[in-house]
Amino acid sequence: MEANQTKLAKPKLAMSLKCCSKLASMVPTLVSTSVGSSASECFQEAYVSSAYEEINKSDPSHASHSIKQAGLIDSGTRCFAWAAASVFLLLGGIDSGFGGQATPLKIVKVTPSGQNVVVSWQGGNGPYQLLSRTNLSGEWRKVGSPTSGYIVTNPSLSTPACFYRITTDLTAPGTPGGLTITTNTDETQLVLRWNAVADNSGGAGMKGYNIYRNNLFIKRVLPTATTTITTIDTGLTPDTAYAYTVSAEDLVANESAKSTSVSARTPRKNCTYALSLSSAYPGAASGNGTFTVTTGNSCSWSPVSSAPGWLTCSPSSFTGSGTVTWYVTANTSTSSRYGTLTIGAQTFSVTQAGATPTCTYALSSSSAYPGAAPSSGTFTVTAGTTCSWSPVSSAPSWLTFTPASWTGSGTVTWYVTTNTSTSSRYGTLTIAGQTFSVTQAGAPLTCTYERPDPKKPTDSARSRWGLELRKQ
Repeated sequence: MEANQTKLAKPKLAMSLKCCSKLASMVPTLVSTSVGSSASECFQEAYVSSAYEEINKSDPSHASHSIKQAGLIDSGTRCFAWAAASVFLLLGGIDSGFGGQATPLKIVKVTPSGQNVVVSWQGGNGPYQLLSRTNLSGEWRKVGSPTSGYIVTNPSLSTPACFYRITTDLTAPGTPGGLTITTNTDETQLVLRWNAVADNSGGAGMKGYNIYRNNLFIKRVLPTATTTITTIDTGLTPDTAYAYTVSAEDLVANESAKSTSVSARTPRKNCTYALSLSSAYPGAASGNGTFTVTTGNSCSWSPVSSAPGWLTCSPSSFTGSGTVTWYVTANTSTSSRYGTLTIGAQTFSVTQAGATPTCTYALSSSSAYPGAAPSSGTFTVTAGTTCSWSPVSSAPSWLTFTPASWTGSGTVTWYVTTNTSTSSRYGTLTIAGQTFSVTQAGAPLTCTYERPDPKKPTDSARSRWGLELRKQ
């Protein structure tokens, strides 16, 4: 496969003779065959040659990501650049033999070209990105734009370059989310937390997270195995607002987009804050409440909601003691929800109840007509699984029931005692607005009969005889 080439501005490097002398013995044949005009140049070249070999042996892990690297140190002379190129030819290209592609990706040549240096590579599947760094512990930075086998002439380098790497990983990690900022007991610090992200599948791996304060890079935080990353920004000015964003970067300088900007203010120096209440438990309906903040006259504060989608407050900021009004929107879920307002490291918590389920009830029958004797019967109640109900009797002295209460659909058994009256009686069982009526018959009349004595006149006969006597 034809080598790909990227032309680079010739780098510069100054090294101490002492450092070069220490490493010169590692490549004595190169010192004797690739010498420029001075011993100092030879020592520099020896160090470079040794660096090539040491990188190749001690840093093979990048090969699994289709990444190979090589180094170049230039004393500023054309002779030295040629000597560096000969090192590559001697090594047969910088390739540790690991490679994850069908044709291993490796740098095969570094040659001078006027005031430029040309880096050549072969293998792999493009497009490619060339990277550089100024020393073995420096950070890799991109050189020019990605290329697919053509030459980029005189790419702009912000710093001298001695070491080069070529990669096919051009995809950045995901953008960090969930950035929050809180204060702690130190008025010169702010605590940043965000959700961890991973590099793209098959990528070079995560280098870390870049922290930007007021759009200026301030530091990098190394990745951890936790799902939430935390760092503290120190050396800040008390009672000052700062805006932060976070990006993720992989090992080959692919940087994600910056997170959504989040602002926070450091506390005033020597300011303490006290809240009149620590919690509230509103119902599911929208509502509000208040609590007071007590602090010094010159101490400012800004409430921060952990759930701004449904928990808000006013004012957004204040100086001195004052009153905070909190607001919650209606909770349409049947589950409760939790949020906090943080003011000067003090926390006010809000636990809002879930909505009451919408329940409907239906009875399998609406009435019964038992006789006067004691008896019982049943009917069913149909309701939602979370809907509870409790029957209520209008005549508990003779009309009772089981169960006393229930949740969901169930069966009610009703009971009536003996009706000793000859009149019927009426009662109801009421369940969640539904009525079941019971009309119990009265007791039957008790009748007695007597056969008349023929020897004794009846009352009607006596009356008739009396009437006849009066007529005479």
